[in-house]
Amino acid sequence: MRIFEILEDVNYFYIVSELLFEELSDRLLQRGLFSEKDAAVIFRQILMGINYLHVNNIVHRDIKLENVLMHTDNKDDLTLKITDFGFAKIFDKEELLNDFLGSPLYMAPEIVQKKSYNSAVDIWAAGVLLHILLVGAPPFIATTKKEIF
Repeated sequence: MRIFEILEDVNYFYIVSELLFEELSDRLLQRGLFSEKDAAVIFRQILMGINYLHVNNIVHRDIKLENVLMHTDNKDDLTLKITDFGFAKIFDKEELLNDFLGSPLYMAPEIVQKKSYNSAVDIWAAGVLLHILLVGAPPFIATTKKEIF
């Protein structure tokens, strides 16, 4: 997401950014399942974004449908942006992380088991996202966090 300007006053910071539209989850609800071709277009962009982050030593840790925003409101345009870096962290490739965070449905087994992990957790989350795009449902059917885990 492009940021054009940052303004501040006594109480707040204001970020002027490019206009992005609905979440990928909303687009999925409107369109129904994505074709394999469209899912491939979406997934390629997500993997390219994750690769860019990892090459620059950033792990996102919250890749999910709701954190992928569509670039336009044109339903046929599948250009997207990864957003919400609230759980992101700059990391050393040799460093292992231990924080228990993320969205339960997308959390890698290492996080759930409270083991040390690395940037590969973003790839796990992307795989869950791809499953939802193609099947229309998460790979783990449950009603509570405990059942998901």
